[in-house]
Amino acid sequence: MLFNFLYCHIPAGNDKLIINKESLSIGVNVIEEKVWEAIVTCNVNFDGVFYYGVLTTGIYCRPSCKSKTPKKVNVKIYDTTEEAKADGLRPCKRCQPNQTVIASPSEKVVLQAKELLKNQYSEDWTLQDLSTRVFSSPYWLQRKFKESVGMSPFRYLTHQRIASAEQLLISTDLTITDIALNCGFKTSSHFSSLFTRQKGVPPSTYRLQMKNSNVNSDSNTMG
Repeated sequence: MLFNFLYCHIPAGNDKLIINKESLSIGVNVIEEKVWEAIVTCNVNFDGVFYYGVLTTGIYCRPSCKSKTPKKVNVKIYDTTEEAKADGLRPCKRCQPNQTVIASPSEKVVLQAKELLKNQYSEDWTLQDLSTRVFSSPYWLQRKFKESVGMSPFRYLTHQRIASAEQLLISTDLTITDIALNCGFKTSSHFSSLFTRQKGVPPSTYRLQMKNSNVNSDSNTMG
């Protein structure tokens, strides 16, 4: 069983940390201290976990890059090299972040769990279901996921659902109830409660604010 292999052969504290983008930044360009510390100290243990782009130079790097530390305000965090490329950044010639980093066995399991929750967030997940899909035990997955990502699988799933709901609120005219059900929430009231807790305003208010913001932006452009 994969769980037994991981438990017996991976030394404690020897795994790379895996951090979800939601836990890296709060708002726009605000980077958590543990992430910034990894960049400043060129921590190789974070290679493959995230990448950082230097917006003033148009280059993206691994956390372990030995180049001069950029100003924090000019740095943006990325989950993948594809995201950095999509922003028009090119790989650093020194640290070559576009080259493959080999993941540890336990890192692969957590990455698989993240991908399942990210791509299938509308499913009615339980910890048992998730651990079965990635061939581990619920206890091991809960502990390792939280240790690596910085939050439990359930909280990560909620973040994915809220992020999807945001897009639907902005880009569609679906009702709040339809959006809640499409994103995996069982009731609209539960969705509204979690959304308000995370975003600071109810879904209906958020939708109105975003529409008004777009209208004002269009007016300024025309003017």
